[in-house]
Order: sequence, then structure tokens, then C-alpha cells
Amino acid sequence: MRDLVAKVVELDVEEVPAEALFYEELEVDSLQKAEISVRVEREFDVQLKPEETAAMRSVNDVAALLRARGTAVRS
Repeated sequence: MRDLVAKVVELDVEEVPAEALFYEELEVDSLQKAEISVRVEREFDVQLKPEETAAMRSVNDVAALLRARGTAVRS
């Protein structure tokens, strides 16, 4: 999951800690957040509800959401 986010925000994966907050720490903008959501949907073959996308504030949040849906994922 960290590698997916790192690609979108154009950082090395080592610069994307799983607990880092998208907006506050990684300086993700709204278009990048939308891109993260789309890539998650495509890579994991899921449909995210708008409220789920809004609740995704970090890599850990995305991983927890997917795990709650029964999808195997690593942070």
C-alpha cells in the first residue's frame, strides 16, 4: 500500500510511513487523494463509498478499510 501512495505523491516508498497523514504530513492534495482512491479500487477490485474515501487519512486507514472488507493487504 505504501508503494501505491508513494507513486501517486512521487516520493520514495521509504518517505511514506504507514502512519503518515495524507494531507498534514505527505502534503497530498485533493487530486492526489482521488488518484489514490481510484488506484485502490482498481488494484484491489473494490468500489469505495464516498464516505470511505473521505475517511482515508493515511496508508494505515486504507489498509484497515480493505482488511475490514476481507481483502488481504500489507501496509
